[in-house]
Amino acid sequence: MRYFILLFLIVLLCGCGGKEQDKTDILKDAASENSESQHENSLDEAVKKEDPEFKIILPAKAHIGEKESYTGEWKILVDGYEALEYYPYGKESDNRISAGWIEVTEVNYLRDANRNPYIPWNHSEFSNYEIIGDGFTYICEVEFETYLSDVCQQYGVTRNDGLSHFWCLILIDPTVEEGTTSDWIFLNQRCFTNEEALEIAKTYQPSWR
Repeated sequence: MRYFILLFLIVLLCGCGGKEQDKTDILKDAASENSESQHENSLDEAVKKEDPEFKIILPAKAHIGEKESYTGEWKILVDGYEALEYYPYGKESDNRISAGWIEVTEVNYLRDANRNPYIPWNHSEFSNYEIIGDGFTYICEVEFETYLSDVCQQYGVTRNDGLSHFWCLILIDPTVEEGTTSDWIFLNQRCFTNEEALEIAKTYQPSWR
């Protein structure tokens, strides 16, 4: 009788041990899957936080935001600047009322009668050019018409209410075909002085260097 009781206990203990082992294996598999998921999320986050191709030093009040996935532009953000405070009938995502942005290499620009580079955008005007340093860096002013006629009529505002003004730094790669590789830095004049814009131009390292 004692022999059968002892045998029963041995079988019972072996069965419990097998179940505990199954639980341990399940927990290990779950931990492994969780680790792989975290790794994939880390890779996705690294892609989202892509580093700029250029190097720029901005005043303490400003910093580079995320890259726009559709246009490839880099936003410039300035502490305390709220675009809709100045342009209540505009769109907050509109570059033309933003603190600034950077366009890299994909811009197909033209030259005016004085050989000054400009981008042929509608409702904009490039003017007051100065050449900086090597002759391939420019600073100019750009005026954007952000309120079109239908907005002016709808809200009873004038065209001047929607004008925005930017400093524009233009750096052209002299080693490639004209009109192709270039960097364009747009700095809202509400956020940056002329002196700050010139200082940025001096320290900026373009995408192709």
